Amino acid sequence: MTSQRRQVDVYCEDVGHESLVRALLERLGRQEGVSIELRVQSGRGGKGKALKEFEVWQRQRRRGAGHSPDLLVVVIDANCQGWNTVHSAVESKIDLTLQAAVVVGCRDPHMERWLMADPVAFERVVGKKPRR
Repeated sequence: MTSQRRQVDVYCEDVGHESLVRALLERLGRQEGVSIELRVQSGRGGKGKALKEFEVWQRQRRRGAGHSPDLLVVVIDANCQGWNTVHSAVESKIDLTLQAAVVVGCRDPHMERWLMADPVAFERVVGKKPRR
């Protein structure tokens, strides 16, 4: 039985990110006895939309509007630009007062390639080997 409840807001590119983050946080919550209330604030429309909505939320928060979750998760793919470049770009958008409450997920390679990392399973399900 969980003894704590934590609110987690997620800003991500798409439904793939949302599914991955939801499954990961729910599993970690179960392992640690923490109930997770996950709210996807941006989960459709790509990197630009996710980051813009995250910036808008931060501006509203500075003005005293909105809620304050226990944790913010921002997930953006590196998309062949490289982890350092994309991760630094995302971190530069985080308000200094929030840094301790924000987790940045930046996969390299991006999700589609990352999920194809098991070509045997892919071939078994799809019937063809993925191209490299």
